[in-house]
Amino acid sequence: MSNVAVSHFEPINTKRKTLGGLMKKILCIMLSSIFVSGLAQADVFGTWRTAEGDSGGYAVVEIAPCEDNSSLVCGTITDIVDSDDTSSIGKQIIADMKILGDGKYRGGQIWAPDEDKWYSARMVLDGATLKVSGCVFGGLVCRGQDWTALN
Repeated sequence: MSNVAVSHFEPINTKRKTLGGLMKKILCIMLSSIFVSGLAQADVFGTWRTAEGDSGGYAVVEIAPCEDNSSLVCGTITDIVDSDDTSSIGKQIIADMKILGDGKYRGGQIWAPDEDKWYSARMVLDGATLKVSGCVFGGLVCRGQDWTALN
């Protein structure tokens, strides 16, 4: 018998390395998309100028996460410009809007100060413009405004 050394080679588990690299890439993509979608949702938060009313005055609205549920969006009137009636300052104007993604918000309510009524609401963010509408009869009758970002 000859003394031949037999070396034992373990096959390299290339499948495991490939899957590991693939899993890291998938994880990075998922985390990136969560981060980016979080940024997109945050765009509605800030200070907005409403459309002018019949008297030429307008409201300034601060939009932020709702105090009692931070996954919803709320808005409060922080100032009234060019109007003698400042009684709406400090009042909530947007309540409990759900973030749908892609700049769309629904499921909450909006207060119409000129009528002192609450309506089912929709909001769509389009750049520096927030299209806000209040509806009745399941969305059959709506009225709306375009608000402009101030910050």
